[in-house]
Amino acid sequence: MENLLRDIRYGFRSLLKRPGFTVIAIVTLGLGIGANTAIFSLVNTVLLRPLPVSHPEQLVEVYGTFHNGADYTIQSYLNYKDYRDRNDVFSGLIAYRFAPMSMSHESRNERVWGYLVSGNYFDVLGVQPFLGRYFAPEEDKTPGANPVAVISYGCWQKRFASDPVIAGKSVSLNGHVFTVIGVAAKGFFGTEVAYAPELFVPMMMAHEVEPGSNWLDSRDSDNIFVVGRLKPGVNSAQAESELKAITLQLGKEYPDENEGRGVRLLTPGLFIPDIRNSVVSFSGVLMGVVGLVLLLACVNLANLLLARATDRRKELAIRLSLGAGRSRIVRQLVTESLLLSLAGGLVGLLLAAWINDLVASIKLPTDIALVFDLHLD
Repeated sequence: MENLLRDIRYGFRSLLKRPGFTVIAIVTLGLGIGANTAIFSLVNTVLLRPLPVSHPEQLVEVYGTFHNGADYTIQSYLNYKDYRDRNDVFSGLIAYRFAPMSMSHESRNERVWGYLVSGNYFDVLGVQPFLGRYFAPEEDKTPGANPVAVISYGCWQKRFASDPVIAGKSVSLNGHVFTVIGVAAKGFFGTEVAYAPELFVPMMMAHEVEPGSNWLDSRDSDNIFVVGRLKPGVNSAQAESELKAITLQLGKEYPDENEGRGVRLLTPGLFIPDIRNSVVSFSGVLMGVVGLVLLLACVNLANLLLARATDRRKELAIRLSLGAGRSRIVRQLVTESLLLSLAGGLVGLLLAAWINDLVASIKLPTDIALVFDLHLD
């Protein structure tokens, strides 16, 4: 231990004697590590990190297909009900839809985005409320009968000042009074990775949330997302096979709307498959680019160390002549390299954290509220 501390002290002195080399080496490492960490954090958030629900590996998204599976579409509410009631492969099947709303509370009028969700949405996902409760099944059976809402944890903090007795209070959505019955779990952002709804409303309140809409009663209105939780022992291929049989039945029963349709089960979380495929391709390009940045950083650092080794030949020769063994000199050089690596890693982490904060603060020019909850990985 004494020798190690002596090596560290000497390493510090050696690096401080050459501040130009030390700063360039640390910055070179920091840029390579920081860029890779930041980009991987983004890829991890969008593609790799599971949804914050119970057993996310059991969830699959149900897409409709056209033209022999070449084109994807989401589902109609009436088709969702048939899939939900006729299948034997899911322990639960949920539906949700994005919806903008005008929310009024304490004389403040704000435009917010939320989810219209089926009554079993939270139960199937297996998440618990932070405050209050989630929807009961009977609150999503009769159109317009139950004006209740669950707000997100972020909305509760931002728009309701973390009111501990918010459950039971009223808000106005599109001119209709809704009762807040609960606050969603902290860290739960729904079933899409880049979208954070501010509140959740039963799907049977669609006419109040979206005045003039009639998609609840229309089989050819493909405008809701459907996610199912597989039963234990059932895999995605088995579930897809059964849903294809149901789809064929629906094609015969409702040929105008369903004839020629198919069904595919895919990983949930990125809206529609076309977007996911684009994100995967773009993420691959990004990782390749930052990988080259890291490779260049390593090559540049290797060249710097070789140049420095040339300058230190006299120093090393003197140490050898004074009796220092080769293993002792190698250990000293490794210690100095580790000090550089630790300093470069620290700079890289700070740079990655700054880049993540910068990306999270970007407000894209879209009407829908897109967010990126980035964490260093």
